[in-house]
Amino acid sequence: MYIAFSIVVTVLVVLQFVLWRISKPQSKRKYNVVKAGNPDKPTAKKITASNFSEKRFKFGDRIVDPSDYEIFIVEGESMSQNNIHNGDAVFVVKWQDSDKANIKDIKTKPVFVFEIDNANGSQDRKEADIEYKLRKYMSVFNSDEVFDEFFGRVSNEYPELIDCREAIESDFNKCMIKYRDRNPENGIIIFSNTLREPDKIKYSFHPLNFLVGDVKYIVPSGSFKTFPE
Repeated sequence: MYIAFSIVVTVLVVLQFVLWRISKPQSKRKYNVVKAGNPDKPTAKKITASNFSEKRFKFGDRIVDPSDYEIFIVEGESMSQNNIHNGDAVFVVKWQDSDKANIKDIKTKPVFVFEIDNANGSQDRKEADIEYKLRKYMSVFNSDEVFDEFFGRVSNEYPELIDCREAIESDFNKCMIKYRDRNPENGIIIFSNTLREPDKIKYSFHPLNFLVGDVKYIVPSGSFKTFPE
């Protein structure tokens, strides 16, 4: 009799726990949106999604704690060639000043998150107004180079750039004029690309001080929930 009673109590406790888990409101939080496309296109600055910090993710043989990363929700398809798609979440490793100082020594070609310069070069940017974009790293322009030296170096690595020289040089000149006095990190400019249209790559330059970090992990959109505002 006692054993039967204990079994009934145990079943009721388990059932109560299961019902509690089902009825418990799903924890959620707001994440910054990172644009993968035209940075001038209006989008929401934040998206409400499942609270990643309550989970652990397995990438290969590694168990990842999301709280170790800055998390963004992707808006757009311009990084599809890097397996990053609209609605995905990306776990980003933030770059410190010491990391930026050594960017010339980088051996990989990461996807970077940059702040979007909505202040048109001004240092007076409010945190609430900051937006973000994704770009694929290609190379850096060193302050001791001239454009011809830079272009000769990168076009040796990427021969497809030769046909785009005029557009790239134009963007380079605009960047140098805009940020000549506002790029304190050793004058280094990051050269990157993005897919603006199917099979049409857009190349661009970014001051090092706008670099947020690089994408370490990608969580497909179907693996978590987003919620309407």
